[in-house]
Amino acid sequence: MTQITFILKVGREFGVSYGHFFRSLDIAKNDHFRNFKLMFITNNNKKIKNILKKNTIKNIQLNKFDQYSINKAVKKNKTDLIFVDLPDIYKSIYSKLKFKNQVLLSDNEIKRKNFDFLINYSILLKDKKNNREFLGPKFFFKNFNSKVVYQKKIKNIFISFGGSDFFNYGLQISKLIHKFKFNDLRFVINFGPGYKRKKYILIRKKYKKKNIKFLYNSINYNDYLKKSDLIISGGGITSYKVISSLKPLLIIPGSKFETKIGKKMHQIKNAFMLKTNRNKLNSNDFLKTIKKLSYEKKYLKKMLICQKKYFKPNKFNKAIKIIKNQSI
Repeated sequence: MTQITFILKVGREFGVSYGHFFRSLDIAKNDHFRNFKLMFITNNNKKIKNILKKNTIKNIQLNKFDQYSINKAVKKNKTDLIFVDLPDIYKSIYSKLKFKNQVLLSDNEIKRKNFDFLINYSILLKDKKNNREFLGPKFFFKNFNSKVVYQKKIKNIFISFGGSDFFNYGLQISKLIHKFKFNDLRFVINFGPGYKRKKYILIRKKYKKKNIKFLYNSINYNDYLKKSDLIISGGGITSYKVISSLKPLLIIPGSKFETKIGKKMHQIKNAFMLKTNRNKLNSNDFLKTIKKLSYEKKYLKKMLICQKKYFKPNKFNKAIKIIKNQSI
C-alpha cells in the first residue's frame, strides 16, 4: 500500500505554534489520500501523539529531531511521497533533506530550494504555470465556501490566535470586552493546545461573562469559523482559513511576517488590519475598529467580494492530483 509521510516539528517551547501540524493533518485527510497509509515523523510532543492516535495515524516521535534521525526513520519506513512542513527557523534541517518525491509546504514569500514539488499559498506570491511549483492563494489547502453570504449585522465574533497565542492577545481582548461591555455582541475566544491550560482556566474564571464563551483546543474549531459573522486572528494559517471561507476578518499581527501578510490583505481589501504598539492593543483603537466592522456594511460586502477574487477557484486538489500522477 502507498505510504505518505509528513515531517514537522512543533511546540511553543521551540517558538513554533501548532498551525504547521494542523495544516499537515488537514492535507493528510484529503480525499486523494483516503486509501493510503499515513505517517507523521515529529519531535516528542504528547498533544500531537494523542491527536494522531485519535485519527489512527502512525506517529514516529524522535528524541533528537535532526537530519540524521529523520533520514533513519524514513529509510526504516518505506515511503512513496514525503511532505516537509518546517518553518524558516529550521532551515539547517530542511535544506539538507532530500528524499524521492519530496513536497515542500510553505507560506513564506521567500522561495526555498531542495524539493521535487513546492506548494506555497502565500498571498505575497503570484500563481504561475508550473507542474512542480504551485504558488499563490488559490493553492490554499482548504476550500470552504464558494458563495458570498453577506450578514446584515455582525453578532457573533470568533477570536483565535493560533496554537500558542505568543502575545496573549486572547487575554488582552478578554479585558477589553469587559471594559467596553459590547452587550449586543457575542464572543467566542479560543485558546490553542500550546497555550498553558492553567493560564486559560484563570482567564476563563476572571473574565466570565454571559456574552463570552471560552474554548481550549476545541475540536469544533472549523465549525466556529463557519458560523461566526466576524473573525479576529493573527496573520498566520487561520487568516487564510477565514478568507477562503469568505468571512469578514480583523487581523492583529504578532510577528513581522504576520504584519507583512496583514498589510497585504488590508491593501487588497481581503481583511482589516489593526496595528499594535509592541504587541499591545490600544483600547480606543480596538473599540473604533469593532464599531467600523460592525456597522459599515458596504466595507464588509466589498471585503467578501475581494476575498472570493483572490481565493477562488481553489486549485489545491488539482496540485495534489498532479503530484500523485508524477510520483506514485
